Amino acid sequence: LYFLFTKNSNSLSAFLRQLSPAMKQNPSLLSVFGMRKALGCNNYHRFFCWVLNTPEHNMPIVNMFIEGIRLEALLCMAKAYRTLPVAFIQKEMIFSSQEECKSFLVAHGGVLNNGGADLSTKESSFRKFLQPSAAD
Repeated sequence: LYFLFTKNSNSLSAFLRQLSPAMKQNPSLLSVFGMRKALGCNNYHRFFCWVLNTPEHNMPIVNMFIEGIRLEALLCMAKAYRTLPVAFIQKEMIFSSQEECKSFLVAHGGVLNNGGADLSTKESSFRKFLQPSAAD
């Protein structure tokens, strides 16, 4: 998982070559393979489905990186839609509550409309959080 989330494809490939066929059937590794494939295709819906079904002992490392992946997924959604219901974002990105989802959106430059029920992607400015500033 660490190699996957740090986008260290060389080390991940080397690790995968060392696995026996029996090891590749391990449920923990099957979820990693699924997440790898989903992220490789930028299929965030499938990625979050894999996260929901990943073994519990994989979750600490998933939780270390999920915020950045949520932001990448949000950028993809923002390119495609002018407005997104917060309830949809909460469900897609597996937030535990709408308040957690709203806090994430606002903290990352999201603008909520319609009493906090919708995210206005046109008014939001997510990009500045992924790109380093000129002062860095």
